[in-house]
Amino acid sequence: MIFYFFVLVFFLNTRDFFLDEGAHGMDSLFFYKFLQNPTIHIKDFVFRFYSYYPALFLNEYPPLIHVIASIFYLIFGPSEFISRLVISLISIAALFAVYLFGKKMFDEETGIEASLLISVIPYYFTFSQLFMMEIPMVFLFTLSTYLFFKNKNPFLLGLVLALNFYTKFLSVIFFGVIGLYTIWSKTLSKNFFYLLKTGLIFVILTAPFLVFLYTQTGMVFSLNQIKGEENFVDVIFWEAKMDFLKNTKLIQLLYFPYHLLYYIPIFILTLCFLGLSSMNDQKKFLVSWIVFFLLTFTILPNKTPKYIIYVFPPIAILAAHGFQKIKFKQKKLFVIGFILLSLMLLILNPLNPDADIKQGYERIGSKQLSEYIESSISDNATVFVMNKESYNIIFGFAKNNDFENKVIRSVNCKFENISESEFRSFIRRNNVQFIIGSENDPIYIKLSSFLNRLQIVKDYGYLKVFRNDNIDLRKMPKVCNYNCFVNLEFCED
Repeated sequence: MIFYFFVLVFFLNTRDFFLDEGAHGMDSLFFYKFLQNPTIHIKDFVFRFYSYYPALFLNEYPPLIHVIASIFYLIFGPSEFISRLVISLISIAALFAVYLFGKKMFDEETGIEASLLISVIPYYFTFSQLFMMEIPMVFLFTLSTYLFFKNKNPFLLGLVLALNFYTKFLSVIFFGVIGLYTIWSKTLSKNFFYLLKTGLIFVILTAPFLVFLYTQTGMVFSLNQIKGEENFVDVIFWEAKMDFLKNTKLIQLLYFPYHLLYYIPIFILTLCFLGLSSMNDQKKFLVSWIVFFLLTFTILPNKTPKYIIYVFPPIAILAAHGFQKIKFKQKKLFVIGFILLSLMLLILNPLNPDADIKQGYERIGSKQLSEYIESSISDNATVFVMNKESYNIIFGFAKNNDFENKVIRSVNCKFENISESEFRSFIRRNNVQFIIGSENDPIYIKLSSFLNRLQIVKDYGYLKVFRNDNIDLRKMPKVCNYNCFVNLEFCED
């Protein structure tokens, strides 16, 4: 595991945050700034932070990993590398949890082989280098299942489940997995009071956070993880126009060949080795884990194929146990072939279907962009960012200063119907000196005729930086940013 950690760190890089990484980075920066200047006036601090750096997701993502990352920021300073280092460390802990769980379910050999198997799975290796919540949830979920079978301590299990909830709201799916297992194995009555006590501990530990979120920030907890309006499947089928499949999430896997070549055959072959007819309680639990997760993420909207990572531990443990039935020479060839396939898929980089966009972000460098703005912007001037993934760019500003640069972020509910004259008035009123826009952003397209009359000072292909000198810098405007989700305006004072 030490060697694996050094391999992870060796390939860990400082490229810009991509997709949800920026959102998690901004929440971590929020806690970092808060720890630097603690205050009991939480709501005022939230408003002030959001008015300067309008990219906060406190109502969407629980705070545990962000708080941990903020402590690392205090020691090493905020950066993309340090953020990802936190996940790499948790990745090692997850491998150890898989080892313990495999050993508990079957034997030590199964635990060792299962942890080795997961470590070379491309998705796992890649997500171990991204500042996202998938690896922490894999760790805490696996640890929860280990504790469920190990000591029947409802207080300890309830605590770990609460930590999992503070990492990702979807961790409540644990109770569904346990429910399916206890019904299938006919052990519900045996485990009823144990699960009841665990559930009570879980509720006691998580309820204060939900109450605090509602009362202090004014952000209504709306289970937006379940009701998400945007559906990734629309992106997957935008060419195929297969409307009849739009509500089926697992069908997305058919559009990612590496799933068909890799994870699904492993599961099927494993079941063939073990035989469904000889299922004991351990095998029933692992299969319940896999089936319940896949069915749940098929039903829920806004769930992408990356969520298959949550079933890697049971698949790996079942596969490792099945390997023991293979003769040594055949097993050796199978392992070699598996590793070669893993390396091939890592080289092909199967994680991201929008590889061109990702490469674009890597070429841009939010660090270089933010440094350019900081060195060029005038006193009392602001920056306006219109970009779907603007929180990645805003992180570049926020990590380098302490409430100095003023950033205004475009939001659809305020700018989607704005006219050119209204926009001119807006940038004059807010002393907007620099405008950062991407050509694929609807607001950019709507205002393109006006933007094309401004000076382009940086051109990164689809992302451009415009300079506007038609502003009055004698007085600093009152900086406000609007949040469509909570329908509130956040101002600096």
